[in-house]
Amino acid sequence: MIAKIKGGDLINRGNVTLPKDFVEKRMWAIRDWYVENGKYDYDLEDIRDTCRSVALKEMDGVIFENSIFAVNKYEGKSADELVHIEELKGKCVWLSIKRKDKGDNIKWSDKMSIMENLLGDEWLGIEKRRLQ
Repeated sequence: MIAKIKGGDLINRGNVTLPKDFVEKRMWAIRDWYVENGKYDYDLEDIRDTCRSVALKEMDGVIFENSIFAVNKYEGKSADELVHIEELKGKCVWLSIKRKDKGDNIKWSDKMSIMENLLGDEWLGIEKRRLQ
């Protein structure tokens, strides 16, 4: 059974797209952060390479939306950055679930409904939380 999701059915909007200047803007923003924090031992080419790598990973994602939520779905190798058990690499899915109103209160039941809708009910959900 597919779970009902608050905000309506999730619609596949296709792959994540980034602006053409994403890498350059991100690179300069990171460089500026280094300078603002008194760190001058950076390598601009390393920062650019990292930004390119992030951009390529981002574009592997698929966006799903309804009136309340936007979900980026990354599968297999695209999700491996968050997988810390070697045997599970390439077998996991990462769902980045956000509220379209930029709010940060998403109920666990809503997350589980989204997961079940996109992946089926055979999957286990694990949440990564930031420590405050």
